[in-house]
Amino acid sequence: MPDTFPMVVLIDDGSASASEIVAGAIQDHDRGLIVGESSFGKGLVQSIFPLNGGAGLTLTTARYYTPSGRLIQRDYSSGSLPVPIPALFIKRPDRSQKTEE
Repeated sequence: MPDTFPMVVLIDDGSASASEIVAGAIQDHDRGLIVGESSFGKGLVQSIFPLNGGAGLTLTTARYYTPSGRLIQRDYSSGSLPVPIPALFIKRPDRSQKTEE
């Protein structure tokens, strides 16, 4: 996409991991406008190391940063233009109902 094209990215509390890295890169490079609510803040990579007896040890093995060095973990990155996203525009599955198989 040419640098002259305007870009707007919509984020909310469901935006996590890779989408936060992309939004952070767009912000850091002044490439577009990030609009919406605070993101989830998922900026850690965790690895599970098996132990005897079926147990496991979970350790943080990496952290996600934006190009400028901002840590994403629980930063709750907000957009350049914080705007509440009305629930009526967000269709999320209703997990309270079980489906028959």
